[in-house]
Amino acid sequence: MARREDVWLRELYEAQWDPMVRLATLLLGSASTAPDLVQEALLATHQRRRHFDTLEQAEVYLRVAVVNRTRAVRRADPPTTGTQEILARVAALPQRQREVLVLRYFLGLGDPDIAATLGISRSAVASHGHRGVLAIGAQFEGGTDPDESLSPEPLDAVDAEATEVVIMEVLAQRGAEVEVPDRRAEVMAGAARAAGSTGGSGGRRFRWLVTSALCALLVGLALPVVVPGFSLLGRVQQTTSAPSPTAEPSPHTPPSLATLQRDLPVYYVGADRLLYREFRDLPTQGDRLSTAVGAVLNVAPQDSAYSSLWAGGQVNSATIIGPRIVIDISAAAFANFTDRAIADAAINQVVYTAIAAVGDQSGERSVQILIDGSPNLPVIGTPTEDFTRNGVVPLGRLWILTPGPVTPLPAGEMTLRGYQQVALSDTTIHWEVLDADELVVRQGTVAATGNEQGWRYWVAAVILPAGEYELRVWTTQIPEQRRHFTVA
Repeated sequence: MARREDVWLRELYEAQWDPMVRLATLLLGSASTAPDLVQEALLATHQRRRHFDTLEQAEVYLRVAVVNRTRAVRRADPPTTGTQEILARVAALPQRQREVLVLRYFLGLGDPDIAATLGISRSAVASHGHRGVLAIGAQFEGGTDPDESLSPEPLDAVDAEATEVVIMEVLAQRGAEVEVPDRRAEVMAGAARAAGSTGGSGGRRFRWLVTSALCALLVGLALPVVVPGFSLLGRVQQTTSAPSPTAEPSPHTPPSLATLQRDLPVYYVGADRLLYREFRDLPTQGDRLSTAVGAVLNVAPQDSAYSSLWAGGQVNSATIIGPRIVIDISAAAFANFTDRAIADAAINQVVYTAIAAVGDQSGERSVQILIDGSPNLPVIGTPTEDFTRNGVVPLGRLWILTPGPVTPLPAGEMTLRGYQQVALSDTTIHWEVLDADELVVRQGTVAATGNEQGWRYWVAAVILPAGEYELRVWTTQIPEQRRHFTVA
C-alpha cells in the first residue's frame, strides 16, 4: 500500500507540475532551466509537508517557491521578432509588473492570491498590474506592429481592456507551446531518498519542535518578570550599530535561557550565492551550536531575498573538541548538493554559522562535517582537512542592516544602515526608496567609512510616512541589494 505522503506528492505533482513549469518558463523567458527549478521547488515543498493541513496550502507554498527561485536565475534575452514581440515587451517590464501580469493572465489568479504569492499588498498588486498593462499599451502605440493574427484591430488603437485580452492570449499561446518533460520518477525518487535517510523520525522531530516552541512561548511570557526591562516586542536595548558580519559574539549579549536561544547568528545565501547573516531567537535544540546549525537546515530566513541551500534534516550531533567543531548531519539535508558550487556555498553556511555561534577569539576554529557519521560528503567526497572560515571572501559585498525585513518601523525619521567590504575601491553608496507603485520617493548617496574587521559602515537618514517600501542600495562595483520593509 502506498504511503499517505506518497499519494499526497503524486496529487501535488499531477495538479501543479505542468502549470508551474509553464509559469517558470514565462517568468524566465526560457524553458531550459524551468523543469529543474520546479523540481527543486516541489521537493522543497515536500520537505515541509507536515506544515500543510490541505493540498491547497501546499500549492500556494509551491507557487511562492517557484516565483522566488526564478528571481535568482538570470532571465534569457527576450525574443524580438514575429509573434514573440508581445512576449518581449512583457519580459522587458519591471520584475513586479511582469510577475503580476503572468500570475493574473496566465494562471488566472485573483489579486488576493497574487498578493499572497508575491508578499505585497492587494493595492500594490492592482497598481503593478495597471502600470504593466499601460506600459505594454504605450509600446503598442509607438512600437513595431506584432503579428496581425494577435489582434483584429491595429494595436495603436487598442485600449487597456483589449490590451489585457491580447496579453492573456499571447501568454496562453506561449504556455501551451512549452514542452513539459515528465519528471514524476525523479521527483518520487528524490522524496524517497529524503524519507529513507530520516526513517520514521520526522514526525517525532516535528512534535518535539512544537513542544519546544510552546515551552519557549511560556518562557517568553515570564521574561518581563524574570528579566527587568525585557519586552516581547523587542530586545532589552537598541544599539546604534550592529556587529560587523565577521564580528565575534559580544560578551554582553543577553544570556539564552534553557528553552530559548537568543541572538543566534544564522547565515543564509543570497541570489549571488554569497552569505548574509540574520540574528534569530529560536527554541533550543540541545545547545546553542546545535540550535544554530539546525536553523540553517530547517528555519526559513526572514528576508525573502535569502534562502538556504540545505534541503532540511536534522543535526545528529554537534560537539566541540578543542578548537575543532564536529557536526553530524542527516543525509536528507544534503539533497540539494547537485554541483560543487552549491555544495561549497552550503558548507560555508554551516561553517560560518557554527563558528559564529560558539566564537573564535583565537582564530583557530575548524569544522568537520559528517553525513550520518561518514566523512564522505556528496559531490565533495572526503575532505583532506577540516573546513575553516575564509575571511570575507564568501560573504556578500554590500549589506543592508536596517530597515529589517520583519518588524515595521514607525512613521517619521528613520535610519538606513549597512556594511560594505573594504576591498571595494568605490566607497560611494547609492540608495533609493521606492513605494508600492515602484516610484522613487527618496534617494541619495552616502560615503562608507571606517574599517572594522574588513568592513566599512554606511548610514543615511530618511523621513517616510506609513506604507510599503523597497530599499535599493548599490555601488558602481556591486549590483543593487534590495530590502522590502513596512512603515506603520
